[in-house]
Amino acid sequence: MKITLKFSSLFKMLARLDKELVSVDEGTTIDQLSQILDQKYQALHFNSEKTKFLVNNKFVNGDKILTEGDEVSIFQTLRGR
Repeated sequence: MKITLKFSSLFKMLARLDKELVSVDEGTTIDQLSQILDQKYQALHFNSEKTKFLVNNKFVNGDKILTEGDEVSIFQTLRGR
């Protein structure tokens, strides 16, 4: 199935992409997507605690199952010490 990834902030700069259409297996979760992206974009560290995912403009947990046509926004939160 196909989903749209939207990169923001640091990810957008490092990936040099605003968005990307990707194919994933049915039943893929956000955690699994994070692992897939870690392999594809090794310098971006998608498994970081600071990485947040929105699916169709709603914050989701790692166990969220993706469906055909979902729009997944990925960004990294900034935290002070």
